[in-house]
Amino acid sequence: MRSIQSNLRTARHSLALACAILLLAGCGFASGRGSVDAGSRYLAQGKYRAAYIEAKKVLQRDAKNGDAWLLLGRASLKMGDPKDALGDFDKAKANGVPRERWVVPMGEALVATHQFDQALKTLSPDKGFAPQLAAQVDVLQGDAHFGLKQADQAKQAYEAALKLDPKDPRALVGLAKLAAVGHDMDSAQRYLDKALAAAPENPQAWVAKGDLAFADHDFAGAEAAYQKVLGFEHPDWLPQEHFYTLARLANAQAQQDKLDKALATIQTLEKMSPQQPYPHYLKAVVLYKQGHLGGAVTELQQVLQAAPDDVQAQLLMGVVQYGQGNYGQAEMYLSNVMGMDRGNTNARKLLALTYYREGRSHQALDTLRPAIPGNPSDTELLAILQKAAAARTGQPRSSASTGTATTTLPSGPFAKAGQALVSGNESEAIRLLQQIPKGDASTEARRTTLLVISYVRERRPDKAVEVAAAYVAKNPKDSAAHLLYGTALVTDNKHDEARKQYTEAYKLDPKNIAALMSLGSLDSLEGHYQDATGRYQTVLKQDPHNAVAMTSLARLAMR
Repeated sequence: MRSIQSNLRTARHSLALACAILLLAGCGFASGRGSVDAGSRYLAQGKYRAAYIEAKKVLQRDAKNGDAWLLLGRASLKMGDPKDALGDFDKAKANGVPRERWVVPMGEALVATHQFDQALKTLSPDKGFAPQLAAQVDVLQGDAHFGLKQADQAKQAYEAALKLDPKDPRALVGLAKLAAVGHDMDSAQRYLDKALAAAPENPQAWVAKGDLAFADHDFAGAEAAYQKVLGFEHPDWLPQEHFYTLARLANAQAQQDKLDKALATIQTLEKMSPQQPYPHYLKAVVLYKQGHLGGAVTELQQVLQAAPDDVQAQLLMGVVQYGQGNYGQAEMYLSNVMGMDRGNTNARKLLALTYYREGRSHQALDTLRPAIPGNPSDTELLAILQKAAAARTGQPRSSASTGTATTTLPSGPFAKAGQALVSGNESEAIRLLQQIPKGDASTEARRTTLLVISYVRERRPDKAVEVAAAYVAKNPKDSAAHLLYGTALVTDNKHDEARKQYTEAYKLDPKNIAALMSLGSLDSLEGHYQDATGRYQTVLKQDPHNAVAMTSLARLAMR
């Protein structure tokens, strides 16, 4: 009897031990050899490091396992290493993995590394692809064409994807981005609405929604969109997309002067990728806004060390150096910007102001006359705006005879608004100006002039006209008020009304050379060159050394 009981206990012990071994094996104790199936499950769960480890284990014992190479490449891609992923996909291909399995992840890696031409070669059409796979390939082709700035080809690729899958969110996002680049914001919004209706948690759609709001200066809306997508538990995107969404969030926060929040976001970016220059640029923006110009310079130096040709960093460095009074340094950086981007209006204007501050008025005038194809009137208009602003905003202006700089940038309650305007942030300038309480006549004159200029530079001439009209109604005998109103009307293409205001300004003050110059500029705008010549000659009779009038006459003579 005892022998039977002893045997039963031994059997139960052996059974328990066997079960334990099986359980341990199921828990991974016996998985030291690695498993492609286990790695694929990890990948689907967003456990990319675990998937990577499983693939490595398999490859240690079987270096020709194509499935393991494919898994390794997909895990590397999801961990933010697309360059290594490309090598893994090549080995998967060489070891027998069929094209339909590696073509999409390889295409993603090529687009992520900006190898757009190679991506298009890899993503060549294949009639054997299932519709869903073919749609994915079409979208990646669209992304590659978009990267090459081939808008028509990108549109064709995205539309081809939608024929296969009418609700493909990435194709709709691609079309939205194309519409936004073409300044068709209504179409861009419609495409995004369709994308989000089809896939409410598509991260690319939410990022594009934030970008659209940012472009419309709706920085609060942009911030909300970025924060929403960053709150998704398992978004289907690459780490690079996550990084740049955080960067966009920091920028939106900075634009709203949520500077503490922006700095916290930037710190997260720095931890994610310490070598990336862009967080240093964003930090420089925040420090500049806080008035820490020295700190901004330090951050920008790090950006320019990594990316010497970064136009944004060069421009901000010019702004900061100008703010510190280092006009020689400001000139150097702003000239660099103009060399790389001749159409950069903000750099052109600040460079002209720098020349004014250095007493080089003729060079300033030349800089203020950008050669904009098809719109020769911008030269005269910019001179008008500069003159209209000079007397009241405290911007550097030339004296009637010598053209030397005689004033400084806005001070007191206007300092921050003037700083925002100089740095090209018109929306912030408008917000600050609207917050300034009503004061004496001088304060209202400066505030009104800065508001008009800010609205003009933000391309909202209707608002500029509205503000200037209200000011003229309160100050009907002020020659300068009529001059400013006329300038606002010119920007809104209301030339007849502008002419009345300039004429009234000159009638109220026959010594107001700016009014006479404005009438001459308006004559030039409308092709009345003989009348314009007469007005500029009248100006020179009153002021024989007026550089603006002489330059304008020279331009008329060339015509």
